[in-house]
Amino acid sequence: MKYTLPITALTRKQVDQIQARPTKAILSSLVINRMFPRAVAFGPPQYGGLGLQHLLTKQGTSQVALIIGHLREPFSDKGKISLNNLDYA
Repeated sequence: MKYTLPITALTRKQVDQIQARPTKAILSSLVINRMFPRAVAFGPPQYGGLGLQHLLTKQGTSQVALIIGHLREPFSDKGKISLNNLDYA
């Protein structure tokens, strides 16, 4: 999943479908009811959440990291195309 997430454009519904079964398995391995509220499961620990990372957040941050990586290669074709697209936008 780490390699494919930056190059995909999954919707929230698709990500929730993909992540539903692993989340239930993780919660049961932590001895927490599998019907535990997802807002609390994915919430930050400083606010009482479990701090599980949502795939949609991971997808967005990895896409930004991929774009920045391309922009740091100004002499490559990908870097030139990315900079041109940003200038045009």
